[in-house]
Amino acid sequence: FDIRGLKICNPPGYHTDHLFLLNKIRVEFDLKGFILGGFQKLVVGELSLLTLDIIIEMRQVGATIFQTESNVEVLLNTLANDEDQQVAAQAAMAKEELQRAHGVQEESLADQATRDSTQFTEDVMKTFGVANA
Repeated sequence: FDIRGLKICNPPGYHTDHLFLLNKIRVEFDLKGFILGGFQKLVVGELSLLTLDIIIEMRQVGATIFQTESNVEVLLNTLANDEDQQVAAQAAMAKEELQRAHGVQEESLADQATRDSTQFTEDVMKTFGVANA
């Protein structure tokens, strides 16, 4: 299959046209083998990225020129925060359901999942060198 014209716009406050632009992605894979294999293993035969354009833009966020952040950092922080909020909401709903169903008052699996998700997000941000906002 092909994907054409994939564009990720810049976060507010950045001036270039985009952060990421990919004119064409082509992926070829063995669909028959995937289906016959019980959807367990997808073998990609070809992955082509044509005309990839990434613009990393820095902006000053503090009083000195050393206090900067990039459009990539802002995007990663936004994605991490959105994921944390979604996971927290799902965990809260699961916790309420467990408490209703079983009268559980102690730490539930939902609390553990929230903690694990937060740790995972922090680890990913450290790996990519993104400061926690």
